[in-house]
Amino acid sequence: MIFKAGNALIGLFVYAIIVTILAVIATIIIARSLAHLEIEMPQE
Repeated sequence: MIFKAGNALIGLFVYAIIVTILAVIATIIIARSLAHLEIEMPQE
């Protein structure tokens, strides 16, 4: 394993940060592509 048992909590934090950054990047890419195609999201 990459992280030892004592560093399990740190490993989870690093994992959560990486996943969050990837989700933000994916959201930005999707929003830009939708804006480029001039597709508007429906508002309630």
